[in-house]
This record gives sequence, structure tokens and C-alpha cells, in this order.
Amino acid sequence: MSPHVSAFGLRFVVRALARTAQIRPKGRTTNRLAFGIRHSAFGIPRPAPRGAVLLLLLFLMAVSVPLVCALLEAQTTQVRVTHNVVGDVTALYIAEAGVHDAVSQLLLSSTWRTGFTSKEFPTGLGHTYTVTLVDDPPGKITIASTSKTADGYSKTVTAVLGGF
Repeated sequence: MSPHVSAFGLRFVVRALARTAQIRPKGRTTNRLAFGIRHSAFGIPRPAPRGAVLLLLLFLMAVSVPLVCALLEAQTTQVRVTHNVVGDVTALYIAEAGVHDAVSQLLLSSTWRTGFTSKEFPTGLGHTYTVTLVDDPPGKITIASTSKTADGYSKTVTAVLGGF
């Protein structure tokens, strides 16, 4: 550097180079100047961007709304599946209760073959079972119990007892 360059001249050269984006003054991390005006790499002033946050928010909403809708649909489907499983298991247990009720009646009287028609179990909930008994030759009894829940689910359980 020439010894004849003054401090004012050095500052002028640094500012001129900074405007053309060849170097940046120390401490500056952006090319924003006063009053919200930005300068492009060619020194042409352009206004500061406005509405960028709004665009970002619209983009995030456009991505998140379908995602939330998909999650809600998945949860709704899961609730329906759970309801169906509970209905099927309830119907199975009621049909099994019918078989147990028939076995207990057979233990009380080995000649009992009447069965049950729409017996409510448990009382007051609207669940019923129907039990039929069939004598099979050589001393076997087939018990068929069909349940119907209050929600319309139905199951049939068959048991074969020997020694009667």
C-alpha cells in the first residue's frame, strides 16, 4: 500500500468495495443498509422483502392441515375397529355363557334337553343367547349356543359332551 493513502481514502475504498459485494465491512452480516433498502450484488437498490412470514405460514398450514385430517381419519377408523372387536368378543363370551348354563343344567338333571330360547344375559343389557341340545348316539350330547348382543353382533359356540 502506498504511504500517501490517508485514513479517509482507505475508508472510501473499503466502502466502495463493500457496495460491489467483493468484501464486507467488519461486523456486518447482511447487505441491508439504512431505511430497509437492500442492495443487490450489482449495487441496485431493492426494497426489503415483506410478507415472507405470511407465505411461510400459508405453506405450513398447507402441509399441516392434510396431515391433521389424515391423523383424525386414522383415529376414527381405529375407534370403529375397536368397537367391532369389543362387539365380537362380547358375543363370544355370551355364547360361552350359554354353553356353561346348559352344562350346569345337565349336571342338575341328566335328562334335561329343553335348552334356552333368547335367555337374557346379563339381565338388563339386552344381550341374549339361545341354546339347543341334540342327543348323539352313543351317549354324547351336542350343545349349540348362539348369542346376539344388543348391538347386533352374533356368535355360535358348539360343545360336545360325552358320558351322558
